[in-house]
Amino acid sequence: MMRRYHIAIITIILFSVLMLGCSRDAGKGRKMSIDFTLTDLEGQSFTLYDNKGKVIVMDFWATWCAPCRSEIPELTKISNEYKEKGVIVIGIGLDDKERLADFSREYSINYDILVGTQDIAKRYGVKGIPTTYILDKTGRIVKKFVGYMPGMEKEIKKAIDEALKE
Repeated sequence: MMRRYHIAIITIILFSVLMLGCSRDAGKGRKMSIDFTLTDLEGQSFTLYDNKGKVIVMDFWATWCAPCRSEIPELTKISNEYKEKGVIVIGIGLDDKERLADFSREYSINYDILVGTQDIAKRYGVKGIPTTYILDKTGRIVKKFVGYMPGMEKEIKKAIDEALKE
């Protein structure tokens, strides 16, 4: 009888610790993003940590990627909807600059496109594209999305809204 009581108490304590460990309060347990400097399509430098204080939607993509092509119009809408709220969207293109520029014009992309590198993608653990990160105002990773399916933009917006509340 006493043994069951102890097992129940230990189970409750372990469950409580687990739930506290999964808490999303104040960025606890969130991994810090990795700073980088890349150039945009006009040759201007963009340094990630220069944008602390803003929520950042960071999308790794390529012009040849069909799911990326489907996601881009949604990211354009998100950029329009959230830019006045302190949110910036950046696309980190994993193609050469000319292809990215042509694609950006063709798709009327309204957010910054940076010329990415395999090194940056590797440092972020990108294994497939698109991979989209939501960063809070301190630069911590709030959420990571791999791939794209229609309707996913609702989850992206939810993560942005959560990051804006902090």
